[in-house]
Amino acid sequence: MEMRSKVIASLMFLAISTPVHASQVICFLEVNGQIFMQGRCNYSPESDGSFSIGTDDPKAKYFAYVTTRAPNEAAGYWNGVAAASHAHENLGNLHRDGGCWINDSAKVCAWR
Repeated sequence: MEMRSKVIASLMFLAISTPVHASQVICFLEVNGQIFMQGRCNYSPESDGSFSIGTDDPKAKYFAYVTTRAPNEAAGYWNGVAAASHAHENLGNLHRDGGCWINDSAKVCAWR
């Protein structure tokens, strides 16, 4: 029984931490006045309202994460360099404005 409980707990953790589903949406990513993503992109929502956006375009492979903290508050991160493998650049605290999460220097948007 002990092993079965561990397996069930592991599966539940994976279900909670796995994106709800990935889909194609219209995205926009602007940082410090420069547009890095505009048009169709991959969108991966999380069950808590957090999400990531990214593109598969080999010439401009950027992605960003928005991690919600409250209904209209989030933290943002992005890779900052085309094709970099992790979101190491902090976008700061963001607030929701329609389909966008924004602050004075960043704008991360996703529309269906």
